[in-house]
Amino acid sequence: MPADQSDFYHDHPISKRHQIMVDRTDLFYFLVVTGGWGFSTFIMGFIGKRMTFETALVYTFVGFALVSLATANRVQHGLSIFHFWAVLNGISQAVADLFYYKLSDRGMSVSTLGPLTSTFVIVPTVLGILLLKESVSKKKILGLVLGIAAAYLLAAAEHEVQEVSSTPDGAITVPSLDALAEVPDT
Repeated sequence: MPADQSDFYHDHPISKRHQIMVDRTDLFYFLVVTGGWGFSTFIMGFIGKRMTFETALVYTFVGFALVSLATANRVQHGLSIFHFWAVLNGISQAVADLFYYKLSDRGMSVSTLGPLTSTFVIVPTVLGILLLKESVSKKKILGLVLGIAAAYLLAAAEHEVQEVSSTPDGAITVPSLDALAEVPDT
């Protein structure tokens, strides 16, 4: 254990059984994934109302291609079952993105669409348990239930408050990005 972490474990009242060890590299990767997926989800909802879902998907592919080209020198050549699964993963993501754009195009807001589609975590969790024989715990089940409940509550809040506007008692007006995206007539 690194010296900088040993003092934490020695002085901290939580038992070692309940501690989660994450090194700095893993933490950085986790933050990039979480931030990237969160920002991507926001962008997909934002542009989904401003261009056709087919156009949005094609330009999303351009972004994927640019990142893929940057890593092309590390590609493992040859074919295996894992190459097939990687292609299937790309197809799955593209189809999911297409329908995400379609939902956005149909008027679903980012603040509703994001939480509702974040329930996707159920799929890999259940598949991991069933197909990969990963462990099932009360905490894992509780986490899934709370995640679903959180998505439901965030989506349900959409129907309570349709828009924020100023009121005579001085409530704050929150400008939308829709207003920022509009081009004034000249």
